[in-house]
Amino acid sequence: MASSVEIRAVKWPESAKIVDPFYASQGASHEARETDLFFVASRSDEILGTVRYCEEYGTSMLRSMMIAESNRRSGVGRLLLQAFENHLKSLGEPEVFCLPYSHLVGFYGLIGFELIVDESLAPLFLQQRLLEYRAKHIDSGQKFVCMRR
Repeated sequence: MASSVEIRAVKWPESAKIVDPFYASQGASHEARETDLFFVASRSDEILGTVRYCEEYGTSMLRSMMIAESNRRSGVGRLLLQAFENHLKSLGEPEVFCLPYSHLVGFYGLIGFELIVDESLAPLFLQQRLLEYRAKHIDSGQKFVCMRR
């Protein structure tokens, strides 16, 4: 299935036209920002998933990776992760952070992300965001971690 998937990089304003409706269809409230770069996986006119590269407070981030539920565990996420990694290589391998669910540590590890055990070593804004995520999702059973590549 992954062989028929197209991956492309999308910037503003096209990203808002593509990514925002996809997020909404998945029940997410995220929105594309002018400074974001998205990698979008699609087949024909169907969006299968996205991953966002951005910089916040001078820190490179992998944010908002989302795969349509019907396409999870199909290889789409790996294709998006590979496109993301290729972009990082083109930038000279900057240090990049992400705040994934704990069950995705191995997945993000595929491209060299490593768990930050001592979270006080992460940028302060990420420490604060991690606390907010954990507080917001305390009853869901979802656990967030901090990773760096």
